[in-house]
Amino acid sequence: MPWSNRLYFAKSAGSSSSYLQVLDCNTDSFIGTQVLPNSGSIQDIQLDPVHRRIFVVGVDTFDIYVLRDTGYGVAESKPAGPRPSSGLRVQMMPGWFDVRYALAAPCRVDLSVYDLMGREVRWLVAEKQSAGRHSVAWNCHDRDGKPVACGVYFICLDTPAVRDVRKLVVKRQAGKRRGAGACG
Repeated sequence: MPWSNRLYFAKSAGSSSSYLQVLDCNTDSFIGTQVLPNSGSIQDIQLDPVHRRIFVVGVDTFDIYVLRDTGYGVAESKPAGPRPSSGLRVQMMPGWFDVRYALAAPCRVDLSVYDLMGREVRWLVAEKQSAGRHSVAWNCHDRDGKPVACGVYFICLDTPAVRDVRKLVVKRQAGKRRGAGACG
């Protein structure tokens, strides 16, 4: 598997962008470079070898770049085509997130929170819902009721007609003790 023989390096290209380089350890050569415009400096790189994805998070902008391993380096993942929108919106509140969405018709709704590696952290909705606007609160706790770690998470709305994803950042509130798991 190529992933086990590679090193991934993030380098700053000035104040406005960075780039990701892939080193093939078998040949001791760089096999790919991906420029990440408007990313500032890189905060984190996480690999998902199952889905052959690379998640790169910019520290200045908190933009998330999802790249894929092509076997010969990295390339940007592009959406398959235009998709209908659910109007999914996530608003940060003190200590929780307000998640709002709209349904064009009654349908089964699955709404979950995932971490950067694609692991489900919390299931918020799993039921048939009526058409119209809906709102759900997430208190920054996992399925066991424990506060989640600070970091980047995704809210994923999945219906038969729409799959919509939004990024959110859980961070420590001012005045909270380290490790308190507060968001806001």
